Amino acid sequence: MRTISLCSAQIASQLNTVNAWSTSDKNDADKVNVFISSWDARFRVAGDSRMTEVTVTLDTAIKSATLIKIDEHHANPQKAWVEIGSPAVPSQGELAYLKTMSEVEEEKVDISGRSDEMTVTLQVPPNAAYALRLNLNI
Repeated sequence: MRTISLCSAQIASQLNTVNAWSTSDKNDADKVNVFISSWDARFRVAGDSRMTEVTVTLDTAIKSATLIKIDEHHANPQKAWVEIGSPAVPSQGELAYLKTMSEVEEEKVDISGRSDEMTVTLQVPPNAAYALRLNLNI
């Protein structure tokens, strides 16, 4: 198990191909962003279903959490381009579709734990980038 300490967060993953870092803003101290990347060039096969569990533990209460995903199934216009036949010059309709398929969406994430130590656990596929936004109860 690899553990990375970040600010007041700890990130744990079974793979050493997972990296994470966090940011906060001194003017907005109740928000923490945790950026998680899982990259391993050996696993470039489309449809690779191996997931790694990433656990983010904070020593403060988390009010809410949202997640933005970029992976094979989220914000992946290349996959959509291949699905429409890989046109050399996409039509206006195809460009609109590809733009839609490149957009990121925020989804709510479940939080568990006690008020003095809370955990968010994510399943992260190979070759993905996730942004976890935490709203703290401080």
